[in-house]
Amino acid sequence: MLTPQPPNITLPALNQTMPGFYGEFGHGGNVEVRFIQSVITSDFLSKIKLIEQISGSERWNIKDLFQRNVDHDRVNQEILPYLRDPNRVQFIPPLTLVLLPMGEGNNVIDSLEVVEKQEESVDGYSYNTYGDDEYFKFYDSAQGHHQFASVKWNDSKVNLVAVDGQHRLTAFKTWMDDPDKTDADRLESMSIPVVILGFSRYSDHFNSASLLDVVRNTFVYINSKSQKINESRRILLDDESATCVCTQEVVQYAHQNDQKEFEEIDTNKIPLMMIDWRAEEKEGRPQPLASSIFSVRDVHDWMHEFILGDPDNKSDVNKKTIPRLLLNQEIPSFNQTNFPLVHKDSDTLRNRFKEHLLPSVVYVLENINPYSDYIKELRKLERQSIEQADSVGRHAFKWISFGKSSASILNREAIEAEYNRLSLRFGSTKEDCIPKLLTRDIGIRSVWSAFSSLKDELDNFYELTQDWKDFSEWFVDMLNQVINDGWFVSYEELLEDGSKNIEFLTHIAYGPSGNVINYKPSAVNNGLGALLAMLIMKKMESRTSLPMFGIMEKRILSLFR
Repeated sequence: MLTPQPPNITLPALNQTMPGFYGEFGHGGNVEVRFIQSVITSDFLSKIKLIEQISGSERWNIKDLFQRNVDHDRVNQEILPYLRDPNRVQFIPPLTLVLLPMGEGNNVIDSLEVVEKQEESVDGYSYNTYGDDEYFKFYDSAQGHHQFASVKWNDSKVNLVAVDGQHRLTAFKTWMDDPDKTDADRLESMSIPVVILGFSRYSDHFNSASLLDVVRNTFVYINSKSQKINESRRILLDDESATCVCTQEVVQYAHQNDQKEFEEIDTNKIPLMMIDWRAEEKEGRPQPLASSIFSVRDVHDWMHEFILGDPDNKSDVNKKTIPRLLLNQEIPSFNQTNFPLVHKDSDTLRNRFKEHLLPSVVYVLENINPYSDYIKELRKLERQSIEQADSVGRHAFKWISFGKSSASILNREAIEAEYNRLSLRFGSTKEDCIPKLLTRDIGIRSVWSAFSSLKDELDNFYELTQDWKDFSEWFVDMLNQVINDGWFVSYEELLEDGSKNIEFLTHIAYGPSGNVINYKPSAVNNGLGALLAMLIMKKMESRTSLPMFGIMEKRILSLFR
């Protein structure tokens, strides 16, 4: 039997051809959608247009100008450098292209026509065809070999328009048109995935949308209805951002411990259930884990705003990221050009963080007294659940830490009941163990703000770079004394106790009505973070004869600006 080949048809009208894999989406809304999946090379890019490049499109109805304007800054600063960087693995989603038949006045022929299946023989092979010889026609193997198919169109009467992927398309075209490009061979060697769509009417007996309505709805669905990756998952998958890589290691530290059976777990380590690492949503609304205190985004914010700085900011890279991870000791030394990270640099930075900073970060999280108490209570609940319900309790806690399993298991109803019971307990346990501000963003952000600033201040004061773990042990000791002095309790408790702390916390952490304020990272640095650093230094000064309070003078004054 002969193997079908993409048809080689010589017709004066249909002068463009794209071979590929043929498919159909059915006929919802009385519209038939046919497509070819294929690849193109750089020499084909000039045949693809954006809506704005169609002559006369500026006169179209406003609702038909569905494409977003191309953000050329994003193209030139993000997408194009990514595509041209030989040290990065490149992949892009397929460009979605639509065949738009054009009529008089260069207007789209908006009415969809019924297309009947025809049979044609080309070079001894049989094809089912859909379309006409004036505009475009799909060819599909009559033997069901859909990989041997093609679409042909008349480029004088049909525009091939990008309905999704216009920024990717613009980046490729910009690269192709660069007169000074020295990497032309790389572009020419690339295969760019595409899907080419053609629309027709299914039946004359029912109404159907116009062609532009169908194209616009396709664009809206692709860009808004399909679920995008959430921020938590993006951070956990991003190996190019220094702060994302380090965030992954904090979560992995807890994840690795909790993968073990309970009897083998180090119960002093931070439980995975304290981090809302899955960031589950229901109907677009976050559904945080009842036991969690932090999200992945929170951990990333600590890294980005306080501990390591912004990897896109040259000053932060030079003052925080590189020296704090000892990347200046690498050969060759890291500098701004290493960011964003390529694979090799990502591994290097990850290992540096695990060795030098991760032990310090988790020490703080595990040894702040309220968090330490909460960890003990969570492990106590886990132990009791396992002792009382055995496998049911084990399954319930695995669900809490790793998500509910969709697999068929025995006693599923009992596990659900235990899961729900434990979820209710977490709220009250959290309230009993942790003062109000330490359950909120502002509390832990102020901790990391003070942590970061005091590390620099003390290193400068003593004229040496203290080991991070040694520093965190000192810091937590001082911090726990400040917490015991009631600086993180709720506004209502401060009022009830008549605490003088309320005078300082009002306008710094609480508004006059008791609402939490100044919780954004930039505000924390000059608010509760600065106050916390001052309180810690006063604690240290009381232990020594050193004038530690004096070195914080500028930060104290910043509270009143």
